[in-house]
Amino acid sequence: MVNKLDKAGINYEVKYYVITDKNKYLSEAVKFPYVPITLTPIEERNVQQGEIITIKGDFSKIDSTYYITGHGENSSITDNFYLQISADKKSLNFRIIDRYGHGDEPYFTLSNNLSMPIYLGRVNIVSKIDPLSNYDFYLRDRITFSATGFKFDSKKPLSILVGNKAFSYKTNFQSDVEDLIRGQKGNSFKFGYYNGADTVYFPKPLTLIPPISSDYYFRETYAHPNVTLSVNAYELGRKMDFLASNITLGGKEASIYTTWNGSDRLTIGDVEEGSYPVKFVNNHFNYTSADKITVKKLQITSFSPSVIHDGEMLTITGNFMNGRSYRVYSNIGRSDSQPAASGKIQVLLDHSIASKIKIQKIGYYDETLDKETLVDVNYETEFSQLTYTHFSPSKGTLRTPIRLYGEGIGRAQIFFDGKWMPSYNGGKGWTEISLYGTILPGKYKIAVLYLNKWYTVDQFF
Repeated sequence: MVNKLDKAGINYEVKYYVITDKNKYLSEAVKFPYVPITLTPIEERNVQQGEIITIKGDFSKIDSTYYITGHGENSSITDNFYLQISADKKSLNFRIIDRYGHGDEPYFTLSNNLSMPIYLGRVNIVSKIDPLSNYDFYLRDRITFSATGFKFDSKKPLSILVGNKAFSYKTNFQSDVEDLIRGQKGNSFKFGYYNGADTVYFPKPLTLIPPISSDYYFRETYAHPNVTLSVNAYELGRKMDFLASNITLGGKEASIYTTWNGSDRLTIGDVEEGSYPVKFVNNHFNYTSADKITVKKLQITSFSPSVIHDGEMLTITGNFMNGRSYRVYSNIGRSDSQPAASGKIQVLLDHSIASKIKIQKIGYYDETLDKETLVDVNYETEFSQLTYTHFSPSKGTLRTPIRLYGEGIGRAQIFFDGKWMPSYNGGKGWTEISLYGTILPGKYKIAVLYLNKWYTVDQFF
């Protein structure tokens, strides 16, 4: 019948019929315009933005009045620009425009203003995660993904696949590498995406850049047990998750605290004496540092002086760690040292409690461990005998500074006519007071008191 319909745009009628054993029944007439095109619609399939769709058929009688219409759920989009007919008139091509995004399922028709639309087929639009320029990453790196054809309101999910985990893609999706592989073992992972129809893997797996032996080093040459050390773990921290690592030194558990500027700290426990590297073991790498730390228990070698003169401090030598303060326990309580330097510490002892000092223990406290480590010692020292020789000047006004002289005089309390006067200045063998209050003209004694003993001189002011 089609061979007899040769005028395009003219409406024809057709009737359908059903024959039974009793009669022949005709339908109402159906009107249709004749379209001089035969084609085979494409089978429904997955396509991407920019993909060219090819329809096979006889397009010898098609002209410039024909156009393709894309039909979506909520709207129709006319696209005539990409309509192309092959030279032999046996195929029609058009491009999937960028207006269609992931999850859209448009179908297409071919028509002109005089003809009935011809169905070309339906497609499912799927996105693809764009390939990365690199697949080797530090653990702390961040990856920014992009997806061709994905929109913020895409109707179907798009998933990034890393190892055995899947992550829902969102527009301009970013993720830290450590989050993508968290909980998984190994250092190389299958890497790709699932677009709702196909699983696609990138040409290379996601691979962690391994640490090297020099990525970690100690800033100190030796340490005591139960201390926190200054280290540099910046490079190692880019490649390993310390919180998920088993950290040991000398076979004992250790812990690390890192900062953005490389001022990192490693806390070690009660480690036996020896020279050790630090070891980190986690799901991705086993790491042993090339640098080692020598662990030595605190040892005290000498004390000086045996008699502490005015302005002097007690000096103790030993294998002290530079820059650290140590605790000295004696019959007058705890005294904290100045920071150690070159194997020595200096301690200012309180002279107001006793004249003889018995040193019993020396040690250190680690704040991270909240632990004090002490060694027993047995050393006695004493302050030099206090003397009070004279003062000057012997006369003056209320504003006149008075300087008192004598060995250890700065340790004593000073009394002017029985009234205490604070000393505000001093040096080796002298101290100075300034009078205050109401003092009438006259002669006055100046006495000093030290450890319940009074000292006077044969002078008046």
